[in-house]
Amino acid sequence: MTPQAFFELLWRQKPDHLYIQTWALQNKQSFYCLQTGKAARSTETYARAGYDAYCCVALSAKDHGPHARCPAIEAAAIAGLWSDRDMASPLRSQGKKLPATVEEADRILPELFPPSLTIHSGYGLQDWWLFREAWVFEDSGDRERAAQLVYDWQTILQFRAARNEWSYDRLADLARLLRVPGTFNFKDPANPRPVEALAFHPERIYNPSEIREYIDDIFRTEKQAAAEPPTSAATPATASAPHPAATTKPQPLKRGRPPLSGSEFQALAQLDANDPVFSITVNPDAQVPQDDLDLWLAQDPKFARTWRHDRPDLADQSISGYCLALANFAADIGLAPQQSCDLLVHWRRRMGRRIPKHTGFFRLTIAKAMHRSLEFHAPAKEPAKTDQDQESPKPAEPESVRDALNRRKKEPADDRPRFPLHPPDPLGLLSSVLGFEIKRIVRIEGEDSSYRLETPGKEVRIPSTRSLIDQNAFRGIVFSQIKHLVARFKPNDWESLVRIMAEAFENPPGNPENDFKESAITTIEEYLAQAVFITNLEGQTAETCRQPMIIDGHVAVHSRDFLAYLTAHGHRNASLQDATSMLEVASDRYMRIFKRGIQRGQGRWLLSPAQFPPETHAGDGETPTTEPAGDALPPAEHKGKTNGHASQTGAKPPSTT
Repeated sequence: MTPQAFFELLWRQKPDHLYIQTWALQNKQSFYCLQTGKAARSTETYARAGYDAYCCVALSAKDHGPHARCPAIEAAAIAGLWSDRDMASPLRSQGKKLPATVEEADRILPELFPPSLTIHSGYGLQDWWLFREAWVFEDSGDRERAAQLVYDWQTILQFRAARNEWSYDRLADLARLLRVPGTFNFKDPANPRPVEALAFHPERIYNPSEIREYIDDIFRTEKQAAAEPPTSAATPATASAPHPAATTKPQPLKRGRPPLSGSEFQALAQLDANDPVFSITVNPDAQVPQDDLDLWLAQDPKFARTWRHDRPDLADQSISGYCLALANFAADIGLAPQQSCDLLVHWRRRMGRRIPKHTGFFRLTIAKAMHRSLEFHAPAKEPAKTDQDQESPKPAEPESVRDALNRRKKEPADDRPRFPLHPPDPLGLLSSVLGFEIKRIVRIEGEDSSYRLETPGKEVRIPSTRSLIDQNAFRGIVFSQIKHLVARFKPNDWESLVRIMAEAFENPPGNPENDFKESAITTIEEYLAQAVFITNLEGQTAETCRQPMIIDGHVAVHSRDFLAYLTAHGHRNASLQDATSMLEVASDRYMRIFKRGIQRGQGRWLLSPAQFPPETHAGDGETPTTEPAGDALPPAEHKGKTNGHASQTGAKPPSTT
């Protein structure tokens, strides 16, 4: 099975607005995309680079960027249930008892619900129980029901593994990553193993309600068996056959958080015997009132991030660390210890975590939050003081200025670029980072290449390579043309983005000169559309005398007026030579016109009437003629300069006008 077939199998009916997430182990980079084809190509790229490729079991509602994985609280849909069965191998921990063969590992699977797809991950097995259609979460209640179904299903598999005395990791969170068939497992780099599909049964598709009913039946049977008193008499041979679910009755699993250490309980002894911390009880079904929860989420951003399991600033990123953060919040707003306990239970259940049955964990966590001045750890034993220790210590030598500066010196900043140099989807990454959608980047080759960034609404034209590389010039061009201000990046990050743009360049087929001419004609048309035409040079000021005119049935353009337009509309680094080159490829000829009393003439480019019809640009009520506008004379009526207005054709334009 190829990655393309795998993603089509999972997400062929997914909503268009939800993202597929792939992830590479070696560089910890995430990639989000809307199409199954892009997801498949990204994992193939990872495999070619020697990276372990994974995909998230759930869809994401948004693109979290290359450096973040979708948290479970923001999962938007699942395609089915899953499992990850470890098998014995030299690379596994020898302390775990695991099945040695595929046949042994299959004993973990429920007989009534065989998997739709089984994948050999290289050192284990991964299974998928696909739904008839993807379960798209309409609200947080849907997400919590799906998380509970996944948790209970993993519990069933864990019980069945325990019946064989095997270890099984309950991977029940909606942010779980699993391997993609068609890639490789590089756990042993010298001997990579293929990740391949062992069996696929398209007829095995299930409804979540069917699996929920099966799980409830198993749990109900287990509770009834635990409630019945044991009997010493042997079961008669004529007894009725047991319920089918009873044949898969699991044995209780003796796992969980180890009991609190003696030093932690000694810490609780510091509290008064009547402290309300000792009166809390653990209710596994505890629920915080929704009105209170909504108020806290709206008014306290830090609590909201903690509730979403999104606090990278916490030093302790474990579940216990988050529980302590929630307990601190509860203590700060004055919640009673029992309310704090209910808050922690609600959050752990929401995150798919086990609820400790003993109160020791909750008592200690809440006590730490309510009595922060106390030391809740075992105090270090102080050695017995000797007579020599009783002597007053010698005063410390004064610290030198150099030592003080070295002590205060900050850690060097991490200047490594934040963006991968070879992303699977360069245009997708650039669109996400720059803040506007880029469909294509076209490079138009020439003496100084120009570039077109094609967006859904309008093209962004970058006139030169220098404008592309210079961050300030690029931001100014984008803002002037599509009114979007690109964020500012660190120099190393911007250099990485320019490299990614270079990877996405497309050179359009055809003659580069024709491409340059096409770009020049388009720019000149935009210039003429906003320009104000004059009829002659008489009475014009220094600011208006360079505006376009109609001469000899041609639109006549002054190079410096065109340059002013370029610099004002995104081409900040354009030179007079750039403006002249663009006018030259779109013109029939260059001519110089003269005004009475002025010895030095004014140069004009006469644009091709086929491309720039003068009728289109004539003023209101003005009809262009073959006569020069104003006081200019036709070229045939003069030779060289005269006292009137003469024109000189075929002359080479000067470097300055």
